[in-house]
Amino acid sequence: MKTDFIASVAVENTTYSFDKLFDYSLSADILPDVEIGKRVMIPFGKGNRRRQAMVIDIKNGEVSHLKSVISVLDKEPVLTKEMVKLAVFMKERYFCTYYDAVKTMLPTGINYNITTLYNAVNDADTSALSIDELSVYNYLLSKNKPVKADLLSETLGIKTEVFDALCTKGVLRKTDEAFRKVGDAALKMVAVNDTASVESVKLSEKQSRVLETLQSAGCASVKELCYFTGVTASVVDNLVKKNLAYYYEEEIFRNDINNSLKEDKEIILTDEQNKAYNNILKEYNEDKPHVSLLFGITGSGKTSVFLKLIEKAVEDDKGVIVMVPEISLTPQFINIFKSKFGDDVAVFHSGLSLGERLDEYKRVLRGMAKIAVGTRSASFAPFKNLGLIIMDEEQEHTYKSESNPRYQAREIAKFRAAEHNALLLLSSATPDIESYYHAMRGRYSFNKLTKRFGKALLPDMLAVERDKVGSAVEVRLRLGLGVERGADIGGDLAVVDFGASRQLKRQPARFGDADLHLADLRKAEAGNILLVQRHAEGEVCGKHQLAARVV
Repeated sequence: MKTDFIASVAVENTTYSFDKLFDYSLSADILPDVEIGKRVMIPFGKGNRRRQAMVIDIKNGEVSHLKSVISVLDKEPVLTKEMVKLAVFMKERYFCTYYDAVKTMLPTGINYNITTLYNAVNDADTSALSIDELSVYNYLLSKNKPVKADLLSETLGIKTEVFDALCTKGVLRKTDEAFRKVGDAALKMVAVNDTASVESVKLSEKQSRVLETLQSAGCASVKELCYFTGVTASVVDNLVKKNLAYYYEEEIFRNDINNSLKEDKEIILTDEQNKAYNNILKEYNEDKPHVSLLFGITGSGKTSVFLKLIEKAVEDDKGVIVMVPEISLTPQFINIFKSKFGDDVAVFHSGLSLGERLDEYKRVLRGMAKIAVGTRSASFAPFKNLGLIIMDEEQEHTYKSESNPRYQAREIAKFRAAEHNALLLLSSATPDIESYYHAMRGRYSFNKLTKRFGKALLPDMLAVERDKVGSAVEVRLRLGLGVERGADIGGDLAVVDFGASRQLKRQPARFGDADLHLADLRKAEAGNILLVQRHAEGEVCGKHQLAARVV
């Protein structure tokens, strides 16, 4: 019995009925490169078709009956160990396959496609080949490099079965390679070769100028060097050929961070905000997971409390996830965070290109960004030391995925908060009934903001009775706008039935000695909200706005 290292992997393109962790042996030459959270290429099924898989676990065991891992696809883990645990949780919770959970966490651009390639064997015996087989062989021989199966089939109009038959005859060679949908963005750089001797090399005037500039700078991008010296790239190529310089690539990130926007303004909280902040901060400082509900009316300044908490988490060198519904993720909202935290912010949402999503993911994974702001996909930001998760408007249905796996971002956030001993802060003016229930029962801590921030005022609210007159409904509203009776307050009084989403009545806004009667409101039903609003010089909110509930 031979024992050695075994990789338990989640395989792509399995169905739920037979999905499980499959074991593969690790050879001595491949073992140093294999880590949990990396993807590998493996042979799968009776036909040993090449598939990609995610390493979930590494263990010791008997390997004599196991197939071996073919190659390692990633240079560094793309999932943290905590996120690998999350994939197992999602498999059990949402009835999806392991790899469906893995793909949900990874940005689309980072995924690999396994592609079959064919190339010709030099000096092969072609005497027994048919006309079609000979055309395939000659075409690949002229290319002098492997060609993808689908491209070969499309170009020659021949089915792939012919290619496999030629492999059996020893005329073609078949290989499988993994190609990523989106590559890493890189800048072509050039640097001076310090070991080379300049005296023995004859240089032109342009080459001397470029070399002198390069020696003073140490290194530069080829594009910048050509721009500042006024030469073409061929001049730089000649320096490289003479071994006086060498090329290399430097990774860059595709994002629109503008550091000039950063403003370090102090966040001033009201007494009510400060009380909520201190209560939440106390839980954040404890070395155990917590969930807190911040119940604040619209305009109460919940975002200011967020920013103050994020400041603390960033000071502690901990990661922060801020989730908002898709409709709320406006450029203005993103700029609030970018202006405060600069390039510490990574953005996750569907409006980014595949390359931008990939780069933002890598910035978080490598610790280059400490704050992830986005929609529900931000719940998978790969922080290694997560301290704070914020869900704004936590009651929104958009936090639940409508495609497989049908995960709820709040549950993902709870799992990650538990794994990192982090704080999950749920925020809303109209919280989810489940969250509110847990807060009332003491399972979540509860903080409430009842006052609008600054000088903003809430509209006056009053309940009015409904009387039926024939087929009509009469609603009597006593308006108290603080003006003299009989005064013309300007504009119109608009009465809107929010239940039917339509305007019901409109008439001049003038006070008389008697109460204002608004009749013939046929669509008004008990429980509907009616809004009586003064339109004067564009003012549509504040103390001149009244709301009434039909009772």
